[in-house]
Amino acid sequence: NRKVCGIVAKAHHFGTGNMYVILGIGINIYDAGNVPEEISDKYISLTGRRSDLSKEETKKNLEELASNIISGFSYYYDSGRYDEAAGEYRNNSIVIGKTVRYISGDDERDAKVCGIDDEGGIMLDIDGSIRTYRDGEIRIALTDM
Repeated sequence: NRKVCGIVAKAHHFGTGNMYVILGIGINIYDAGNVPEEISDKYISLTGRRSDLSKEETKKNLEELASNIISGFSYYYDSGRYDEAAGEYRNNSIVIGKTVRYISGDDERDAKVCGIDDEGGIMLDIDGSIRTYRDGEIRIALTDM
């Protein structure tokens, strides 16, 4: 399995019930000249080695790609359709039912992804206990894809 992009999300609840989410999306567009050896077998870019797209095709479509990502998020956020967004997230998730590595600080464990709740929280079964994670930092690396 190769990785062409990554998403990092950090959520925080205020005491009043309000919440904010910081979302970062990284897409490997160009081949990096100095990919660390430990990830070189998994790294791929849209235009680099192991890619079916030419640099010209990718450059032509970069603005459209960025626009589509922003439009997609804005559609749900601006209209307040959060439950619809969670459903879309659930329907397109590739991790539900999979075993993943859950990492939080120095704590690392295997977990099974049970689902995505209606607020977009990831539901993990860790050692037989199911808990929904939505606050703090959660990093998940797939182990069986």
